[in-house]
Amino acid sequence: FECAPPSVLRKAGGPALMLYYAPALLQNAGPSECLEAMLVLAAVCQAARHIFPCQERNREQTATIRIDALKVLKPSDIALEGMWYVARTGELDGEVVNG
Repeated sequence: FECAPPSVLRKAGGPALMLYYAPALLQNAGPSECLEAMLVLAAVCQAARHIFPCQERNREQTATIRIDALKVLKPSDIALEGMWYVARTGELDGEVVNG
């Protein structure tokens, strides 16, 4: 990355985000809603990053975000369920909740 633009050259930070059950959500979505499932996962990552901000001192840590409530739904059904939130449940744990 020696030739990378200055805007992306910075020290590594963390925690890394692990979305528990993300593969199950994608599998449940199937080919017809795969893109929508990826958009759901991106939104979960974005919300989780607000709760677990990227900091250099946390670069060796991983935050686990459980998406149990989402994995059983198709992406089209997730949108019909209303607002979803990422709630912090521990120092490095969170979960997606409805309402």
